Amino acid sequence: MKQLPPLGIESPAIEAIGLDSEVARHRDWLPRGDVLDGRIAALFFPSLANLMVVPLTGAVDTFWVGRMGDALALAGQGAANQLVQAFTFVASFVPTVTVPMVAKAFARGDLDEARDRACDSLWIACLFGLFATAILVGLPHFAILLVLPGDALSAPFAASYLRLRSLSMIPVVASGVAFAAFRGCLDVVTPLKVALTSNLVNLLLDPILIFSCGMGVAGAAVATVVSEVFAAGVYLALLLRRRLASWARLVRAPDVSSIMPLLRGSSAVLVRNVAWNAIMLLRARSACSMDPTGVTAAAYTICLQIYMIGMALLYAIQTCGSVLVASALASSRAEARRVADRVMAWGVALGMVVCAMQLAALPVLVPLFTPLDSVRQAVYGPATVAALVQLANGLSYASEGVAMGAGQWSALTRTTLMGLVIFAIGLQVSTNLGLGLIAAHMSVWAALGLNNAVIAFGLITHNYRSATSPLARVKGAG
Repeated sequence: MKQLPPLGIESPAIEAIGLDSEVARHRDWLPRGDVLDGRIAALFFPSLANLMVVPLTGAVDTFWVGRMGDALALAGQGAANQLVQAFTFVASFVPTVTVPMVAKAFARGDLDEARDRACDSLWIACLFGLFATAILVGLPHFAILLVLPGDALSAPFAASYLRLRSLSMIPVVASGVAFAAFRGCLDVVTPLKVALTSNLVNLLLDPILIFSCGMGVAGAAVATVVSEVFAAGVYLALLLRRRLASWARLVRAPDVSSIMPLLRGSSAVLVRNVAWNAIMLLRARSACSMDPTGVTAAAYTICLQIYMIGMALLYAIQTCGSVLVASALASSRAEARRVADRVMAWGVALGMVVCAMQLAALPVLVPLFTPLDSVRQAVYGPATVAALVQLANGLSYASEGVAMGAGQWSALTRTTLMGLVIFAIGLQVSTNLGLGLIAAHMSVWAALGLNNAVIAFGLITHNYRSATSPLARVKGAG
């Protein structure tokens, strides 16, 4: 096996896979001294730019569909898109585990190990993508029932969008693994370039296919599929060129012994993601089932897009936690705890920033998404509650990133299941109260905030107090 020296100022590991010069300037990524915030920022801001591309593109899709002036079309597109995102999120159990595994191998200078983990992850992710495609393309009307009642007037729009949009499932999950592999190698610049280019394709095709070609909601789906296939092709070429993949490993099914470390970690994450997926679908179905006109569902679609733009900042700090804590553990537990503390502080600050930004932006963003006054009025209250939810999200996502970096997959699963129970109870209580449509929609977001607060509390307690956590501040923990 080819062994590369541990990462350091003179390490050839970064040059060995051809990372960009911007990344090469930050070779010694284990935080030391008083430069910890700078090291977090060096990973955070490129990750943020990368993660912002997808929700911004989703927001543009919503914008163009909203310009059609049909609440049912917007509600259908939003419901179908939520379903695709839910399946994609379940599939993300593979890249979630891939990031710390590749990061640890890369920190040791073991490029062969990093390549093996990336190729194994691609195999597992693509198999799941094939399964999801078969369900969503073959049975779109059945799948739609997960987010819409059977008699929903927006269901035909949702099915039309879903059948086409789901064709991108395999490229999407493959791109997710490639993105994770680059992040594990501390390269967040290359994925940003891929994301910007592929999503530019989507942005250009949206108005052409929706309006010029008269395809409506289906045009938005086709534009997304083309951009995702393009991204997956570029990622594959880059993985091969950077020696993070090889044709010999990609065309050969992995050995069971080779994928066992990945399966052990990913099985717990899969349970967690299925639980979180249930939360997302419950949230969407609750909003979409409130009235037959599609107004509340359309309002939910707009709230979700605004919410997800803000969430990119918090996903970025989750990335920092998973990569930097995993790398720091190769040095010492004390160093890893110091990194975890700072990541948590960033999470608290970012939650406050995102909340303030969303509240300030509502008067500007809401009119952009729809010309319908009824939908606009249905957005403001729920969107305000959704902004306040970001306060809990800052702690929740930072603590999740720390737990991922420390390999605490079982704790992630337990806390997510606890949050799901709390979320379901909150929805049931609000339903029994017989609230009006807007108040009921607001309660959906409030229940989500309670869910995320429970997850944050559970993970913080585990990360710092449990004897099984390498970050625990207990005697003998390092």
